[in-house]
Amino acid sequence: IRSEKAISYCVKYVTKINPQKPNYIPKILTSAGIGKGYFYDQDRVEKNFYVPKSETDETDESYRLRGGQKIALPIYYRNKIYTDEEREKLWIEHQEL
Repeated sequence: IRSEKAISYCVKYVTKINPQKPNYIPKILTSAGIGKGYFYDQDRVEKNFYVPKSETDETDESYRLRGGQKIALPIYYRNKIYTDEEREKLWIEHQEL
């Protein structure tokens, strides 16, 4: 698989819910640490550091795909970059918008 679109298609396909079996709980098995290479590039990680709302800059909670498309920061990265307290503050800030 070479493109983000193909990966997105596969993920949606394997995680879709079967309306005929609503009580079925699927198991998704993945390799541990997929995506951890992001943390080896300090320039990318530093742009995502938490910035309190009182400061002029905002926390950049985005991620750029290889093609330049900007998407929301994946949960895996959010959980690794931000502390529980920072994630809670970000959630509160989003509620105030």
